[in-house]
Amino acid sequence: MTILDKRNRLFGKIHILYIGLPLLAIVSLFTLLSLYGRSGTFVTVRIKGGPGNWWWVTPRPPEWYTRSLKVGDVETDSLGRAIATVEDVQIYESGGPNKDVYLLAKLRASYNPLNKKYKYKGQSVQIGAPITLELGETLFSGNIIEIDVGGAKIESSLVEKTVVVRLYNAYVWEYDAITIGETMTDGSGNVIAEIVDKYQRPPNFSVVYLTDRGNLVFDNDPDRLDITVTLTVKAREEGQVYVFREEQHLKVGKSVWAFFPSYDIAGARIIAVEDAKPS
Repeated sequence: MTILDKRNRLFGKIHILYIGLPLLAIVSLFTLLSLYGRSGTFVTVRIKGGPGNWWWVTPRPPEWYTRSLKVGDVETDSLGRAIATVEDVQIYESGGPNKDVYLLAKLRASYNPLNKKYKYKGQSVQIGAPITLELGETLFSGNIIEIDVGGAKIESSLVEKTVVVRLYNAYVWEYDAITIGETMTDGSGNVIAEIVDKYQRPPNFSVVYLTDRGNLVFDNDPDRLDITVTLTVKAREEGQVYVFREEQHLKVGKSVWAFFPSYDIAGARIIAVEDAKPS
C-alpha cells in the first residue's frame, strides 16, 4: 500500500490537505506567539526623557515640551484600549530653558517565552533601550532606566540629608542673592531641597598677578568671598550612596547642582554630608 496515492490521499483515504492545513495553522500560531509573545503583561518602567540613545550627547527637553506631560496621560491602541499610563512625572531645573525629566509609566507589554524578554509596540523593554510613547498630543521619547515586571509601582523612598557646599571666589552679590528658606521642587511640587543656612569668609586669595619686577603676588578682591551654604535635600538611598535628583551622588569632594528661585547653586563643592537633624 502506498502512503500517498495519485489523488494526494494518505493511504488512499484522507486527502493531505485535511491534515496539512490544520497543521500549518497550528505552526503559524506558534510562530506568531514566539515572535510577538503573549500580550497583557503589565510592566512598570522609569524613563529618562531625551532624544536618541543614552550614549549620545543630546540636549535636554525644552520647557514647552516637559510641561505638556501630566500624570494620568495615556497611550491607546487602535481599539482605544490603554496600553501605557503615566503614573509619575519628575521635572528638574537645569539652570537654563531646558529641563531634566523622568517619567514613570505602566506598559501593557508582550512576553516572549522563548527568550524571556518583553516588548512594547515591537520595542524591547530593557535597561538602556529607547522607547517612544504617544501620550495624547505629546510624542515622548526617552531611555528606560528602571524596570519592574508585574505592574507594581517602582518605589523611590527618599531620605533627608544635610549637605554643606562651598562656593569659592564668589561675588558679594551672589552671597546676597542666596536666600535662606528658599526651596527647590520637582515636577509634582514636592520639595526636594531647601537652603537652611549660609555664611561667608574672605578667600585665601582671589587675584594673582605678576609685578614689573617679576614677583608673583596673591591678593584679595574686596568683592570676592568664599560662601558656605547648608542645604537639606531629599535623596534616594542606593546601597551606601545617596543620590539627589536621580543622578547626583552626594559625596564629599563631588559637585552638586540645585536651583532655587533667587540663585542657582551650580557645581558647588560638597564639603560635608550628614543625617538631617529632626525639626
